[in-house]
Amino acid sequence: MKNYLNLISTLILLVFFIACNKDDNSGTLKVINQRDCIFNIFEGTSSGSLIGTVLENETKNFVINIGDLDSEGSFYYADPQDECEGFSGEQFNIVIEDGETTTILLD
Repeated sequence: MKNYLNLISTLILLVFFIACNKDDNSGTLKVINQRDCIFNIFEGTSSGSLIGTVLENETKNFVINIGDLDSEGSFYYADPQDECEGFSGEQFNIVIEDGETTTILLD
């Protein structure tokens, strides 16, 4: 009986170790907005690809799923909301690596 308990304990520890080390193939897009304008952040330029919104003078992190392989680069678009005068949208071609943080600065 003692051998079974040791075996079960070892298996539980092994499963826990594997689960904690699982690679989720994601990175972080950090957007630093230093403007007095709210921006919607899109992956690509399609209105259906909204990642999130960054308020005036706010820093926000977005977790980006980069698929099974490391990102080869992707377009991200910062689109000012309607009430922002004097600001236009900006497109960024950036690489987000697995487990890393890439920063976009809006100033």
